[in-house]
Amino acid sequence: MAAAAPPPPPAAAPITLRSPLLPATLYFTRIRLATAEDVPHIHKLIHQMAVFERLTDLFQATPAALSATLFPPNAPPPFTSFTVLLLELSTSPFPPSQNPHFTPRPSTSTSNPRPRNGSLQKQR
Repeated sequence: MAAAAPPPPPAAAPITLRSPLLPATLYFTRIRLATAEDVPHIHKLIHQMAVFERLTDLFQATPAALSATLFPPNAPPPFTSFTVLLLELSTSPFPPSQNPHFTPRPSTSTSNPRPRNGSLQKQR
């Protein structure tokens, strides 16, 4: 039996950040449950991990297969089967979550390019 042809590499997933990451910018972060719309991002991440680990010859995931596995028609509640959590970073606040199973905990932080405790002092 001949080996099946490898799946094509993932299509480019859209990037949702509106502006480049700049020093001293206020960032909003949250962890949320993945949705079916996130499948292209998840597929790309798995493919990138296979490339990093030099295992692309074993990579067989397709967006359709991931979607069918992660989001079947009668999906069980989160954390009782396959569950994917995503960390999001944005320069603007996130809208409130509509997921009844999991409420994200949003937070904010400001990047600070200045070293703490003199950790980047000039070496002699």
